[in-house]
Amino acid sequence: VPAVAAAIEHLRSCPEHELPLAATRLADWPLPKSDFFHWIPVLDRFDSILEAAVAVAGLAAPQTADVGPELRDRLLAVLRISKLLFENCTNRNLYGSFEHVINLLHCSDPDVVLAALQFLFRPSQRISRPKSTKLSLEAAESRILALASATKTGSP
Repeated sequence: VPAVAAAIEHLRSCPEHELPLAATRLADWPLPKSDFFHWIPVLDRFDSILEAAVAVAGLAAPQTADVGPELRDRLLAVLRISKLLFENCTNRNLYGSFEHVINLLHCSDPDVVLAALQFLFRPSQRISRPKSTKLSLEAAESRILALASATKTGSP
């Protein structure tokens, strides 16, 4: 499908600072359903962005410093587009960035944490998810419980 191919090429090659605009353009998902397999170049790029963000911002552990507006916007765009792909593609078991998304739960920015939770909610709803996805999501359980108890007590 030409529209899907054009969207893939744009997301694969656009400068990172243009990803928030791309996420806005895709918000209503104007494309037909497709296979995750076709989106692998985009998913690989997003995986690299998430991995770099986790490393640069120190998100492998709870964070107290601000990630900065540019990185924040880039992370929000990657999470929103990833969620849209997960909602509008088949063969979703190819998604391999759960570890990085789970690490985003350590971010001090509530919008990034919320976007990560909203993304993680989609695969957690799947009844017949593969074992690898199930194990990846179980890794988020302790962080989600910590966030929930911090919300009750008012501390991060």
